[in-house]
Formats: sequence, structure tokens, C-alpha cells
Amino acid sequence: MYGSPFVSYDYDFFVRPEASHLDRARTAFRVLGMCESRPNETSGNIIAAEATVSFADRWGGRQWT
Repeated sequence: MYGSPFVSYDYDFFVRPEASHLDRARTAFRVLGMCESRPNETSGNIIAAEATVSFADRWGGRQWT
């Protein structure tokens, strides 16, 4: 929400809704060691369903000091 006092410390990436673009983004996040919310779904099926894909850092993200 714009102007919200709450901070989530996450990043949002918007990928062109084409399977080849989503395939490349998913591959890049996997290479970085991220865990995927829909690992068994094809990119084409995710786009057709107008769904989203989330990735999480298995080690808990950046450690704030």
C-alpha cells in the first residue's frame, strides 16, 4: 500500500507474461538457491492460470544488524 508505515523488505519482480521469459527468471532464482512456490508447474501453465510464483530464501534472507 502506498504510503504505508509498514515495510516488508521484499522485492517484487514483474516478468513479461511469456513462458520463455518466466523460464529464465525461474532458472535465475533457482541458481541463487531460492525455494519456489510452484516447482512442479510449467511456466506456460502458470501464465495460462494467471497465477503468480513466489520465491523464498531458504536461509531467511538478509540478516539485519
